[in-house]
Amino acid sequence: MSMASDEMVPGAKAVRYRFRVRSKKDGREILSQVALIPVRPADWGLQVPTWSDQHFGHGDKAGLEVRGQGEDGKKVRFLVEHVDAAGQWTPYAELVGELRDGVARVELDLHHPQLKGGAAAEEVSAADLRFHCRWD
Repeated sequence: MSMASDEMVPGAKAVRYRFRVRSKKDGREILSQVALIPVRPADWGLQVPTWSDQHFGHGDKAGLEVRGQGEDGKKVRFLVEHVDAAGQWTPYAELVGELRDGVARVELDLHHPQLKGGAAAEEVSAADLRFHCRWD
């Protein structure tokens, strides 16, 4: 088997292994060619993270969902981040949902990060949010 790349599945890296097999009958050994074995990332099987809308206001509720491959009841952690004043992605909220019929959903109460610090609503610009998920 020959592979041109270490990426066999998008997002999944591979580890190289070589196998040695010894015959019980006559003790001969055979050394295999290098085999690429995929290593699954922690979020394997979680796909299509989606917001319930594209724009939200301060005090709105946002729906977050992700599709997943697994059995019902499996926990999914939603990690929400925002861009801080320095332009860096910073933790905003963490929520846990359960997989039901191939989808995990949570609801997030939104509050503008700068308004938490006491700024007036007229003084702040739109906040950028993003989220990603992993199995809990």
